[in-house]
Amino acid sequence: MSEKIFVESLDETCQHDFGILIYKIIAEYILSDLVIGQAIQQMRVLIDIKKPLFAVSVQLSLPRQPIRMKDYARLEEGTDGIHIIIHDETYAPELLKVLWNSFGKNNVAQIDRWETVIPRNLTTINELQNVIVADPREKMMEKILDAITRIIPEAFRIEHLLPEASGLTIITSENPIQEEWIEIVKATLAQPPKPIPPEMFEEIKREPKKTEEIYKPWKKPINDLMHDV
Repeated sequence: MSEKIFVESLDETCQHDFGILIYKIIAEYILSDLVIGQAIQQMRVLIDIKKPLFAVSVQLSLPRQPIRMKDYARLEEGTDGIHIIIHDETYAPELLKVLWNSFGKNNVAQIDRWETVIPRNLTTINELQNVIVADPREKMMEKILDAITRIIPEAFRIEHLLPEASGLTIITSENPIQEEWIEIVKATLAQPPKPIPPEMFEEIKREPKKTEEIYKPWKKPINDLMHDV
């Protein structure tokens, strides 16, 4: 279990009940499925099922700055125009979209999947150098918001957003969110998270005990069933 993800009950009477443990597993699975663990410093899920209240707070560790043309492609000037040559296809769709938007589709000639040519009268190598090809932070934020959406219970459609400099907190409920609830969430997040003791998950992982064979008439031989009739 990751120490980045903490699931806590705001109700002291049910700190480690089944729902809390399951949501820890759900959050772990979703972050692993979307491959965004490295973009998150910490995630805290706060639950009070009696209100009901469900909050997800994420502290982010976003990727590097936007990727510019000079970081991603080699630029060469030829008789037919400026050649943009890439060595991997990570941001190839984004590059093509940027070129289309800047110069028009008719002026973007693709020699192959690795090389594209722009007419020299439209731009220069120096101008192209600093053109932003893609911003990894935008894609990562989309994935993080997708993860939060998956974690929040489907019926909890009323949301209150608390933006922060290094992350965000979303408070959700089936009912109108009260100011008191917002303050409870803020106060809880101001305190260190409370990890769930690992042994609490043992009961979930434990295999069911084998039981003695019980009477199952549908398993009796057909002749015996006919005899019973």
